[in-house]
Amino acid sequence: MRVDAIKHDITKLENCAAVVNSTNYFLSDGAPKSVNHAIHVAAGPRLHEVCRRLGTCNTGEAITTDAFDMKADYIIHTVTPSWRADKSAKANKLLSNCYKNCLKAALIREARTIAFPSLGTGHCHFPPEMAAETAVTAVKEFLDENPGSFDAITWSLSSKEMADIYRAVIERVIPNAFVPEEAEQVPDEPAAEDVSIEKAVSPDDKIVKFCLKYYLVLKLIDKDQILKDWCREYNAQAMSQSHSALKDILQFRMPSDAYRAGIMTGKAQEILDEEGIVFDNLKTLSNDDMSKIDPAILKAALELEFKADEKDEGVLIREGVASGFVVKLVRALYNMLR
Repeated sequence: MRVDAIKHDITKLENCAAVVNSTNYFLSDGAPKSVNHAIHVAAGPRLHEVCRRLGTCNTGEAITTDAFDMKADYIIHTVTPSWRADKSAKANKLLSNCYKNCLKAALIREARTIAFPSLGTGHCHFPPEMAAETAVTAVKEFLDENPGSFDAITWSLSSKEMADIYRAVIERVIPNAFVPEEAEQVPDEPAAEDVSIEKAVSPDDKIVKFCLKYYLVLKLIDKDQILKDWCREYNAQAMSQSHSALKDILQFRMPSDAYRAGIMTGKAQEILDEEGIVFDNLKTLSNDDMSKIDPAILKAALELEFKADEKDEGVLIREGVASGFVVKLVRALYNMLR
């Protein structure tokens, strides 16, 4: 894991899965010479059209789009707060949210490398030292809560002077941040909360990989009460008013991933019938009861959920969060198969 700050054009970074854009409320192209403008130019006209359809983004939140003509896979757009000396605490909190929500969005998409500009130091007038302190602290807190989630986090900055400011804070706040990957010390056993897909799943075990991917999303839902409440009220006609984090989850298209991963065998009902399992009865089982069921039965129940949701992927998210059944099902299966 490497955290660094460099002088580089963020639109031309190599081997970076996600690039963060400092945008505005309307997700529109920025002023000439701004990072926002440079990213829009580099990504091409399709980015403008997608942002126009997405509508708006509130301060501190994040919305993900394709990177289009850029070398990255994704652009994560966030709206930074304006700094005022008499309201610095609130501005720092919102800037911290920008970083954490961008990292959350990258985590959902398995983007293990991400690059940030110096959020807030342009037209939002954050003092560079304060912006760097808030930025690195937010990243450190996120990494502590989600160990093993990233391979590299980089600030790609416009000047050596700015890079030096960020590097000084990184060296103080995140020990060993600049240790090369081959020299890092790997513990004998992963931490209990380390659910990194690459570490926990073999390349051939697609079912486990899918369940782990879903499990990560469920963890994020559990930490976001606004999102959890919104999911309970979600309906397919309300997409335009959706919470940005829910947009991220719906764009993740987990049911489609399940089809591609080969979970849909067409034999789910047969398995349950052979075992004498009544599908609806599974919904009343406790977490402990779930852990005692054969994994084949849990997989069959999961397949039936996906089959029922084939025409409306949003229903699976809504009902899974509201009823708790899909949550219990995926967690139990993940714990068995990991």
